[in-house]
Formats: sequence, C-alpha cells, structure tokens
Amino acid sequence: MHRLLNQYGLLLLLNGGLALIFLLQLPESWRITRVVEQGRVVPVEVIHGSTVRLGNRAQSYLDFRYAGRSHSVRVSHALRQRVKGAPTIDLLHLPEYPDLFLPPDYNDQSQSNSLYGLLVMFLGFAGYCLFMLIKKRSD
Repeated sequence: MHRLLNQYGLLLLLNGGLALIFLLQLPESWRITRVVEQGRVVPVEVIHGSTVRLGNRAQSYLDFRYAGRSHSVRVSHALRQRVKGAPTIDLLHLPEYPDLFLPPDYNDQSQSNSLYGLLVMFLGFAGYCLFMLIKKRSD
C-alpha cells in the first residue's frame, strides 16, 4: 500500500482529480458552444443592470425577463452601458436550454480551447503517472 503513496501515486490522484473537474465542465461548454453557433436572437425585457466589484475587477450583470421568467446574464461593461435605459435587448438563446442566455457578441472559442487544453494536459500527466507506477511496481 505504501508503494501507491509515493510521488507518482499522489500525482496520479491530483491529476486525475483535476481532470475529473474539467471533464465535468464539458457538458456546459458544449451547451454554450451550441447556443453561440445555433442560437436565435431573442428580445428580452431589461429589468436593470448591476456591477459587482471583486477586488480590482468589476463584473457587469444584466437582469431581464423572458417568457415571464426572470434571468441574469454576465455581460461586458460596454454592453451594459450601451443598453442602459433601453427597455429591451437582444440576446442569444435556444429553447432547449431555458436558463442559458448569452450576449450577441459572446465568443466562447478561447474558453473552449483552454478547457480542452487543460483536460488533455491533466489526462496526459495522469497517464504518465500511471505508467510510472506500473513501471516501478514491476521493478
């Protein structure tokens, strides 16, 4: 048992755990990509916008109503300023995902690439650690 707790065993657990976290993010990433590629522009009723400060970073949110339900979406500060005072705004949406709305200029390419890159990296590290564990066990 103590042989499994060597450096490769611990690294295997760490990398496997991190890979699992990124694997769990894949379905949401696929939903966002689908809305960006196939989503229809829908008009929504603007309720209000807000800015939340987290340290030095400010994040802008837009609260709106669509089909009788209230929603919130994170938007760029520029978009929030542009729609200030407007009664409606157009957002990307697919009926299959009733709670997913995206700004019309949303670009998910860099986030998707980062997710896939990190997933491949951690799975590769986990595979290497598994290989080293098997190799050390046979020695």
